[in-house]
Amino acid sequence: MLRTVIKYGGSNLRNSEGLTKLTKILSAYQHPVVVVSALYGVTDHILDFTGNDNIEKGDIKRFSDCLYQKHSSMVNELIGSTLDRNRINKKLNDRLSELEYILLGVYYLNDLSPDYTELILSYGERLSSLLIQEVCNSSGIPCKEVLPENIGLIAQGDCRLSTVNIELSANSIKRALTDPVVYIIPGYYGINESGKVRTFGRGGTDYSAACISNGINASSLDIWKDTDGFQSSDPHEVEQTVNLDFLTYDEAAELSYYGAKILHPRTVEPLVDKNIPIRIFNNGSDAVLPKSIINGKKLISKNVVKSISYSDNYAIVKIEGAGVGQKQGVLAKITKVLDVNGINISSVITSQIAINLILQGSDAKQSVKLIRALDIPVIKELRTIHNISLLAVVGNGMTEHHGIAGKVFSVLANNQVNVLMSALGASEVTINLVINKKDRPLAVREIHKSFFNN
Repeated sequence: MLRTVIKYGGSNLRNSEGLTKLTKILSAYQHPVVVVSALYGVTDHILDFTGNDNIEKGDIKRFSDCLYQKHSSMVNELIGSTLDRNRINKKLNDRLSELEYILLGVYYLNDLSPDYTELILSYGERLSSLLIQEVCNSSGIPCKEVLPENIGLIAQGDCRLSTVNIELSANSIKRALTDPVVYIIPGYYGINESGKVRTFGRGGTDYSAACISNGINASSLDIWKDTDGFQSSDPHEVEQTVNLDFLTYDEAAELSYYGAKILHPRTVEPLVDKNIPIRIFNNGSDAVLPKSIINGKKLISKNVVKSISYSDNYAIVKIEGAGVGQKQGVLAKITKVLDVNGINISSVITSQIAINLILQGSDAKQSVKLIRALDIPVIKELRTIHNISLLAVVGNGMTEHHGIAGKVFSVLANNQVNVLMSALGASEVTINLVINKKDRPLAVREIHKSFFNN
């Protein structure tokens, strides 16, 4: 039996109405697998708590009580039977007791290691999945909660940036999800081969759901959000955006990587080889039709450009010196030391006299320190450029149609927007531009206007 995987995100779980909508959505499916995020705001609350260096013992109980109230209030609103309410609240309290025990251990040892931080972060999803299972069962929908460690979702890599080992996970996931019930699974984390929790970064529930979709050969991955699907740009920045009905995996991946918050950037990776489509729905819409469908079917739009995405979270590390871009081994040494220290390079643009690394702004200072410590003679100057924006103009046919890049650059020139760097051809579906952050709102609006006004 082909099953659908549903991802239900935290933005849908702001209040009890979001849970009620989920029970109605589930009635339209036959035994789906549901992968859920933490309730809205819970992960931020946990991060704030674990980031406090002055936690007292009494703070742990207050923190736990706050999480209990957030979850229990939904139980009390949705469950009519006093007996059922008490039973569900006890289960929530028992799971929170596990979290309290972990936090007390950290307190007494005075050691909040990355491993413990990952474990603590996973409790946002663990509480959400328990709550949703109980509410659905009380609504007459037979559900079964299973955790990533129960189904063999094997993670690998660094804390908060882990990925799933698909080869090790696929068979165990398939074997674990065979009962004719609705499975409820917490997203966002997996377990490494040593049995330790590893999380997949913000928005990682999308990625969890995609990996589970791969494991069971799902008919589709249905992502339910509180907004419409992919747009021609950020509707908060641009008026009259166009909804994108269809995208390829590559287009969706590039838009997500460069700032579109519809999907986790790695969501498409586990789905491509098995051609499992992603369908994005709006749970606030009356019509139960997907807003965007993502699959392997290449469609070149009339404009070629489908969307303009951006991110303001980047910086440039500029490495300068005569021949630095050509001398053998220089780039290899730099990328190796950054990789060993968990720093991801988003893009590299080189010339004879400079290597430009585009990476997260928060990593820039440490990157300079690590590169300087290599003491490479050919490097004469190291500096960082902050307050930049990275623009991605995305659409199939970029390298096949004349004039698209020229049109983009003309629009920017006509509006006195200076392009600091650009890359065309690294991806067949994307033109990347680096501009000053202060120019980004104007640049996005004008590029969008030039391609979509008509």
